[in-house]
Amino acid sequence: MTMIGEFLTIAAASQPTGGGLGFFLPFILMLVFFYIILYIPEKKRKKKYKGMLDSLKVNDEIITKGGILGKVINVQDTFIILETGPSRARIKLDKNGILSILNPSNVEEKEDKKEVKKENKHKEEIKEETKEETKKEVKEEVKKADEESKGVDFKEN
Repeated sequence: MTMIGEFLTIAAASQPTGGGLGFFLPFILMLVFFYIILYIPEKKRKKKYKGMLDSLKVNDEIITKGGILGKVINVQDTFIILETGPSRARIKLDKNGILSILNPSNVEEKEDKKEVKKENKHKEEIKEETKEETKKEVKEEVKKADEESKGVDFKEN
């Protein structure tokens, strides 16, 4: 039996130890993978949510995490006053209880109006350019036709 113990000791001593970077590399790669897949999108979502809460204004229509629909009456640092239902019940609600803004007041409307104005201005510029180009082309064709008709002698029979 002592001979088996000696063989096991020799075999264990002759095997290389698996330490170093090769041992930890799969764990490091898994941590990087989880960071990319889980942490970064969550960070973006939280930033977007915080921006939504910061842009909250009076008369915005919201839905709470509990499913209550209502209109914002007052905005404070951490709380809002929400008016809901046909009886116009008012609820004091923590801002973190807001799920989303359904109908933001004036913010998107103003941005949409600005976009429409820019698009209309751009379309008008294109129309003006097209009109000018058409006028130039017509003038050139008339000039060309005049030059061609100068060389032709019209005789009446």
